[in-house]
Amino acid sequence: MSQLSHHAVPVSGEEARQRAEAWAQAWNNSDLNTVLTHFHEDATFRSPIAQDIVGRGTLRGKAELREYWQQALQRVGRLHFSIENVIWNAGDNEIVVLYQAEFSGKSRRVCERMRLNPEGLVVDAEAYYGISGSTQAENKAGHLFTPEHSIHLAKEFFRRVWNAPHDLSAIDELMTEDYTITTAGQVVKGRKAFAAWVAEFQKKILDASNEHLELFSNTTGDRVVSRWVCRGMNNGILGLPATGKPISFTGIAIWRVENGKLAECWVERSAWELYNLLKQQ
Repeated sequence: MSQLSHHAVPVSGEEARQRAEAWAQAWNNSDLNTVLTHFHEDATFRSPIAQDIVGRGTLRGKAELREYWQQALQRVGRLHFSIENVIWNAGDNEIVVLYQAEFSGKSRRVCERMRLNPEGLVVDAEAYYGISGSTQAENKAGHLFTPEHSIHLAKEFFRRVWNAPHDLSAIDELMTEDYTITTAGQVVKGRKAFAAWVAEFQKKILDASNEHLELFSNTTGDRVVSRWVCRGMNNGILGLPATGKPISFTGIAIWRVENGKLAECWVERSAWELYNLLKQQ
């Protein structure tokens, strides 16, 4: 299923959240006409469920979208969407929505990525589906996420926090309030403490940039693993003199995902190798 409201491009995460809530309400009202007003005439939508229902995994244009959604609603009856998290990617004009879809006594977590044009209409969208189960069992388990959404969280974290312009406010959007990281024998608890830790770390590496060399999730989406590289200029890293020279080091991060956000992280990095290299310079 899909998509968003149509009042120009959002300018903040809060506005994106409001638009996602309006979109969910349209679906909860089974109002396809309102849902379709959110789309460009030539919008593209991809879904493995569409392949099952109408025989095409990629749909193009409002007529095909209407055909798919009408048949889907006839099959499942009434739907109810409960939004769990919304991520606004201003750089790419994309809204990512993680929500719980309830239908016929069952529930499923769904992640939808929607790209908007300058007028705020959805021009490209894709849906990723988690494991289906009974509403009671899934809510009790509380850990069924789509791997695609969890991977997107890790990508956004690096893109917005560990790369310029190093937007630390994104931590509130991407992490749980009690986010915990264990690194180099140190445990940092809470979003505020973590943001302060990141700010201090970035003072030691000027123009820092992080890149995922490899990124993957487990099948339930509650664990994400990254093999990464960090690059920047030495401004006193590891307690050594600031030389202003380029440095780089690699590491591995494992995140636990909870309620659609990054909740915990364990990091190992090549600090010993970097220390010895810098000592020789």
